[in-house]
This record gives sequence, structure tokens and C-alpha cells, in this order.
Amino acid sequence: NCENLKSAYRIFEEVVVKDHVMWTAITFGLFKNEEIRAGLRLFNAMLRSDVTPTQFTYSTVLNACAKLREYSVGRMIHSQVIVLGVQMIRNCKTP
Repeated sequence: NCENLKSAYRIFEEVVVKDHVMWTAITFGLFKNEEIRAGLRLFNAMLRSDVTPTQFTYSTVLNACAKLREYSVGRMIHSQVIVLGVQMIRNCKTP
């Protein structure tokens, strides 16, 4: 949030055991600071590290794909959400 990505990434790299909170925080920080492609690469690294993304992680990654117009990547991630049965947060009002 403070736009100091270098320091945040340095701390992230120094942590030996990274949980989903750390992965999501740094990925979201990259997205928020318009480093979208770097955030998507980090999300890919998260998947390779066997850390399970949360619904919030998936939501931010899908939004990033839309922002870049990377629809094929977004469809693959959406497929993963469906296969894994991730319950996504709905941002709509009930009647």
C-alpha cells in the first residue's frame, strides 16, 4: 500500500516459508501499483510452490487478467477455480 515495492519484495524473498497471505499481499501490491505482468508471474510462482490461493487471490488475479485483456489466461484461471470448487465472493445485492 505504501508503494515501496522494492522493500516489500526484498522482505518477501527473505521469508523461507511463505503462506497464502504473503503470496497474496505481494501479488496484490504489484497489481495495485500497475506491475500487473510481474504480479501474474508471481501468481504462477505461487501455484508452483504448492500454496493454495484464496478466493481473494483468484479474484484479484482475474481482475488483473481483465485489465490486461489476457482473456485466455483469465479463462484458464477461471477453469481452475471451477475444478477446485473455490467459492468466489459475490459482490451483488440480493433482491
